[in-house]
Amino acid sequence: MRIKAERSLHRVIIRAMRIIEAARLVNIQIVKGCAEPGYEDTVMALGNWNDTPKRVSDLLERAGVECEWEDEWSVCDDCCKAVRTEPDSYGWRRYYAIDDDGIHCGDCIKDDVEGYLESLEGRDDKAVTINGINPAEHGYHKMNKDAYECGLRKGQHDDPKAIARRLRANGVRRFIFTIDNVDQFDMQFSVWAKNAEEDIT
Repeated sequence: MRIKAERSLHRVIIRAMRIIEAARLVNIQIVKGCAEPGYEDTVMALGNWNDTPKRVSDLLERAGVECEWEDEWSVCDDCCKAVRTEPDSYGWRRYYAIDDDGIHCGDCIKDDVEGYLESLEGRDDKAVTINGINPAEHGYHKMNKDAYECGLRKGQHDDPKAIARRLRANGVRRFIFTIDNVDQFDMQFSVWAKNAEEDIT
């Protein structure tokens, strides 16, 4: 069954490449799949569709390829699948991370959650944004009882930098932030610490 699926995927990619080659287009990238939650894991073509004849996108779609805008997506350097880098809704959160080795989708990050969380420790400018990662399962303790809030409404002015300073002053160094919820005008977040026992709100 897996071999059949791989052959089918290969055929779609070959068809897409031939369509692009016939149209003499070099600015369209064919991606073997999609890792973004809520999207079908299918072959994608990333391009500027304003500068591409409509017949090309029509042919690609008929061949089973999903056409998306190149400035809204990127490609995971591990699995080579596409991830959205621009919001498509008010509640959108990044399903990827960027480091010195490139961009990594949430699926690949979940293969090494410990390493990912450790890379965020002590940072007040980065947070876990990937759904399905629970710091409690990796030895972190939630430090706040109520969610912190940052937004446009009155009282929503919690600042990760100030929280981090307070934690460091209390001797807590191995902490991470998580983005818990994102809305149109605000967001909620939490802070977790490794081996911590007391809440610091």
